[in-house]
Amino acid sequence: YEDPFYLSEPINNRLLFAGDGTSTDNYGCAHGALLSARREFTRL
Repeated sequence: YEDPFYLSEPINNRLLFAGDGTSTDNYGCAHGALLSARREFTRL
């Protein structure tokens, strides 16, 4: 598995990634997916 910090980094500040695999604290759960979606929403 890749490092969640690496997976959650945006590409050129235009392509954002969310999902349980990008969550550092709640990997593998729906809650982690929701939190990562909120994180990326704030980057917009």
